[in-house]
Amino acid sequence: MARYLAITILSVMMTLSTSSFAKAQSDNSLICRATIAAIFNKSIDEVKVQSEKSEITHVTYVRLSDTSVWGNKCKISDNRVIWATENGRWRDSDFDEIVTYEKIKSEIKIRQSFSDGSSIEESFHAE
Repeated sequence: MARYLAITILSVMMTLSTSSFAKAQSDNSLICRATIAAIFNKSIDEVKVQSEKSEITHVTYVRLSDTSVWGNKCKISDNRVIWATENGRWRDSDFDEIVTYEKIKSEIKIRQSFSDGSSIEESFHAE
């Protein structure tokens, strides 16, 4: 019960701390949120910006199955998004999928392209 309460409080604090920031989010923040949402099958609203530091955006989401908080980070180069888990490696090797984005008006499209030639594309409404 105490763990659930702590996670709930943390989730509320993350929402409150990012709600005023959400209106002033940079394109990089939105693109990172959309990328992590696409990769981990989340809604963009579940992915919260924690910080933007020297072109790296840090985000988190709560995994509902066990209420654990997961952190990821993104950096953007041209139309490519390179991501990593909070303490993991950047996904930029020849064996990793290539993640690209396209922003058209209020829509962000995230495309994951795999080495076998297949790809997945998901669109998100930019706030």
